[in-house]
Amino acid sequence: MLSRSFPRERRRLLGLACAALLGQAGAHGQQLSDLRGVTLCLDPASVGVTFEELAPARAARARQEIEPALRQSLGSALKAAGVRHEVRASCTGQPGMTRWEADVRYLNPRNYVGFGDPAYSYQVFLFVGDPASVQLSAPGAGSARGFAVDWADIHSESRTGQPFEPVVLRWGEEQMRDLVVAWRRDNPTLAERFARQGPLTLGLLGLGLGTLLTGAGLWLARRRRPRERGARRRGGPRLG
Repeated sequence: MLSRSFPRERRRLLGLACAALLGQAGAHGQQLSDLRGVTLCLDPASVGVTFEELAPARAARARQEIEPALRQSLGSALKAAGVRHEVRASCTGQPGMTRWEADVRYLNPRNYVGFGDPAYSYQVFLFVGDPASVQLSAPGAGSARGFAVDWADIHSESRTGQPFEPVVLRWGEEQMRDLVVAWRRDNPTLAERFARQGPLTLGLLGLGLGTLLTGAGLWLARRRRPRERGARRRGGPRLG
């Protein structure tokens, strides 16, 4: 389970740690990424949900609805988008270790007033990288690779008439799309790299290619002329 790889006290700080590692800062929902050359790693712990203050039956039902759906969505999204990834029995220690987690807490109306009952606070978090490197690397080192995006909010079932499970699922799928976009941006194909060049760069490339083709044409023409002259000499009339 994710709780073993990410103890609760570390999970709440992991987003800030990744932000420091990548030399950036952002608000909830803003992605922080540098995935150049990274192969994402998936294992049985890549998707998980933890619950606080929920009745055991409700927590079990929510877990069965959320985890299998997002585990399938993650693998399908990466494969469909051509994101380089691998599946292992364990990704611990791998630079591309991928973890998505939701933390859902029931807001007991005796302690949390004004949200209705039932209401829940939730945090959804998607992280790529080695937590050990995040913890030990110096901020702004520049050599780290990773990705982090998170979102936290409160959902009132009594006010919306909707259970929290679909809300958490939608955020998970949205974050997975963010991951795909970030990886494709950091690992463009040759055609994509060419398409991203500005007008000046493309103009210089065109000029260079034109010069190269012109030079090749002149070189071929010079090689052809001596052969033609030699052929005319050998084929001319002999005197005597």
